This record gives sequence, structure tokens and C-alpha cells, in this order.
Amino acid sequence: MTFVNAPAAIGRFRLERRLGAGGFATVWLARDDELDSLVAVKVLADNWAGEADIRRRFVDEARLLRRVDSDHLVRVYDLGELPDGRPWFVMTYADGGTLAERLEQHPPPWSAETVADLVDAVADGLTVLHRHGIVHRDVKPRNILLRSAPGAAQGRAGWPDGGRAADRALLGDLGIAKDLQWASGLTMPAGSDGYMPPEQRTYSADIGPASDVYALAMTAGRMLALTPPWPATPLGRVLAVATHPDPSERTASAAEFARALRTALTPWLHPAAAPAAPAPQRDVTSRLPATQRPRRRWRWRGRVVALGIALALAAGARPAWALATTRPLSAADDKVSVRVPRSWQGTAGLTFPGADDATSGSRAGGDGRTVAVAFDDSHHEPNEVYDLLGVTGCGAATRRPVGVGPWQGQTWRFENCAGGTTLDEVVLANPGTTEWTVWLEVRSRDGDPDLTKVLATLQISP
Repeated sequence: MTFVNAPAAIGRFRLERRLGAGGFATVWLARDDELDSLVAVKVLADNWAGEADIRRRFVDEARLLRRVDSDHLVRVYDLGELPDGRPWFVMTYADGGTLAERLEQHPPPWSAETVADLVDAVADGLTVLHRHGIVHRDVKPRNILLRSAPGAAQGRAGWPDGGRAADRALLGDLGIAKDLQWASGLTMPAGSDGYMPPEQRTYSADIGPASDVYALAMTAGRMLALTPPWPATPLGRVLAVATHPDPSERTASAAEFARALRTALTPWLHPAAAPAAPAPQRDVTSRLPATQRPRRRWRWRGRVVALGIALALAAGARPAWALATTRPLSAADDKVSVRVPRSWQGTAGLTFPGADDATSGSRAGGDGRTVAVAFDDSHHEPNEVYDLLGVTGCGAATRRPVGVGPWQGQTWRFENCAGGTTLDEVVLANPGTTEWTVWLEVRSRDGDPDLTKVLATLQISP
């Protein structure tokens, strides 16, 4: 295919076909015969050649990309000028096209694994840009390019679900990027509808890394077939914090958002396991004074969601208590239960933290070891429940995410408690509903009872 006024070559790069064209530039697929490789060559459109500001911005994009280096950013290899004065630069060729094209070919929602991997990759690229003081300002599917890994088969059918190993995401097009090192004062409105944060829609001095976090979250939502208002689930709350209207209230960094998103997707990534490391998430309401936080109704409404949860016991030696004859420790008329040794004495009437119903849970124990379980039929944030526990007599808590089947939550571990015991406080909520929150407390000595094995016996039924 030929184009009017298209040169046969640019520098030593022989043009093969046009990859795309926008309002300011055209991108060509070219071959570097000396290195026997394919590259992309971006050329300023001839109708802008005489505009000094546009020309400067075009060259700045090449220099910014040259200044940074990441496997998830487009790399620039050369810069030059045509005989008519138009600048051009040579960059990475992404043979997989753009994320926008893939979304057209494979309508969302996409698999959790694909979304998490792509967000991780783009977040890595953004982290490098932000470390160099650069804000992209136009993160969107059309500016996320996909490149086959070395040696991988190209054009795999069934992508995205079948092409994870073959594709690498590259963030490109820094045409409207902002270099915070040199910029000052207000920034003109810029960006793309559907991905542009509020501060980019007006003249603003608030442009920063949080602006790219917003756009990345909107891109993740697009792959998951979700749009604001976000659902009232852990996944929805991760997206809500990342797209908060106030940049200062958003997730702190692209890397933190990627970790939080992967944690929220854990039930679909690893249905029977919790993530290995904590993934911080921000709860906007936790920053408000207590008097301004939304009030929750802690009451039993007599509505129960039928759900059975059974986890495989962890491999290896089992603590002595688990080898003994066991019995269920039930909460609220056997609606929720865990297994405890039959010899343990039980205490009924335990109250779910903050609730006014004294029959929502029970506790059993012996020799300083106890297990307690309770539940509320409303959905509550784990942090909110934790604030009501008021644990004393222990060292500082360490927190990590925990997943049990489709449920997600947090566990807080307190060590060096009275009597040499360890206390685990677990709060779980079903991300797919607005109801049901389970609280589990395990006080152990020398790892007995083991929290993982107690969770493995958790049962919830009508």
C-alpha cells in the first residue's frame, strides 16, 4: 500500500506501511536493514511543521521517552529531521497493536488474571515516569501498546485469556506529558474523555502522579466492564478510592493501586488462597472524624444468604487439638460455625463487635486457647469492625489480607499477649453482596490452634 507524499525511507529506516495517524503525527512501520529489525517511526504531520510550540512538544516527547527506561515504556532509539524540516523519532514497534483494539476484538469483562497482569505492567511504567518527575496525563487503552515477548508466537487466537505469556504492555504517547521538574503554575486542560481526572478538565495546579492513577483505574474498569458509580464491593472500593475527585484522597501511587486491585481480584485469581503479601488499600471514610463517618446499622434482620465454605487443610503436621474429636462452635442458630475440640467449654451469647444483638456468636476454649465466631447480616468494612474491638494487653498488630472462598477481608495478628498467647482477629465480608460480615477470633499458644486450620473449618449455611 502506498500513500501520497510518503517517503520511501526515513534515514536508514525503510518504510513498509502506516500503523496509524492522529491529529499531530503519523506512525510508520519501518525496517532497519542494518540490524534486521522492525521499528516504528513517528513523524510530525506536515500541517504542524510551522508551529513552533507543537514542534517543541513533539521533540520533547522523544526526549522524555529517551530519558526514562522501562520494559513497560516505549523506548526511543533515534531522532532526526526530514528535508522539509519535520522532526521524526524511532521507537519500539508493538506488534500486538493497542489495548483499545484488543477491547474491540474481545469485549470485556476480561479475566481477572489478564486485567491484573496488564495493570501491573502499566503501573510499572508509570512508576518509572513518576520517579523522573513526569506525569503522563493521557493513560488510556489507545496509548497502551502490546508487544509479543521474544520468541513468542504472534497473532494468537483467543487473546486475552490465552495470550498472557505472549504479550507485554508498553505505555506510549507522551505528547501531552508534564515534566514536573520544569513546569510551574497552572496546567492547561488536556486528556481524553472517560479517563481524564477532574483536575485535568480545567486550568489546575494539582496535576501529579495521582492524575495518572485515576486514568489507570478507569482503564482497569473498562477491562472489567465496570463504570462509575462503582459497585459496593471490595473491588468497587479499590476503584472508588483510586478515582476520588480530590487527588489528595486517591490511592498514593500506581504501584499501590496495582497491588490493591490484585488483592481485590484474589477470589478470582486464587479462589482457595489468600495473597502472600499485604496490599494496602485506602478507605476514604477512615480519614474523616468519627462524627462525620457514615453511620452503620448493626442489627439482625433475619435475612441469611446461603453459602457453604470449605477449604482444604494445609499440608504438614496438624496441631494436637485438630486430632482430637471435634464439635462445631456455632453462631446465631448454627448459621455460622467452626470446629473446636469437643473438650473445650463453650460460652454462648457472644456479640458481634458493635452490634446490639447478644446472640450473634459464641466462644469456646481451654488452657488459655480460645476460638470465637460471630456474624452480622450487614456488610461492614473490616477496618470499621477492627476499630470496635479495643484489643489491650498485646503488642502492636500486623495486618495482612485474607481470603476464604469468595469472601475477602483482613486479619490482624497480636503477639506477646497476656499469658504468652497470640491473638488473631479476622473480619471477612462477601464482596458480591451488601450483606454478611463474619468475625473470627483465635487466641493461640505456640501456634495451637493454627489460624489457617480454623479458617479451613468455617461453614456458613441457611
